[in-house]
Amino acid sequence: SFEEQTAQYWREWSRRLAVPLEWQEAVIRAAITLKLCTYEETGAIVAAMTTSIPEAAGSGRNWDYRYCWLRDAFFVVRALNSLAEVETMETYLRYLSNIVREVDGEHMQPVYGIGRETHLIERTIDHLPGYRGMGPVRVGNQAYEHFQHDVYGNVVLGA
Repeated sequence: SFEEQTAQYWREWSRRLAVPLEWQEAVIRAAITLKLCTYEETGAIVAAMTTSIPEAAGSGRNWDYRYCWLRDAFFVVRALNSLAEVETMETYLRYLSNIVREVDGEHMQPVYGIGRETHLIERTIDHLPGYRGMGPVRVGNQAYEHFQHDVYGNVVLGA
């Protein structure tokens, strides 16, 4: 069944990890969670698999984090590398290489789509109430327009 195949995949994947005996179950669970944030087809690593979960109840600070933030992706790569899981780094490097090639000397954004999309135009979906009624629900992220100069350091560290 699909469930059995999925469980087998994760058992085999986690067997390859160099996990300390202490806290083994928690470390494996965390590693699986990080791995689930990767988009296998391109190597992108998303900051979250959700959109519009409020930062604080009723704050209206509900953002769409279903994108690859170069800073956050570096930390995922580093964490998985510390467990001897290098495949994520290799696919992420391919993703980064494609972005660098496409940027061709222009400004690098702090965030890209999983398919290397550059225009992540932010809009609200007004007919959806949001998490526990605490909208707005947002799609896209205006941060793609930001200039964050640390992005270059994160590209180097990610490589």
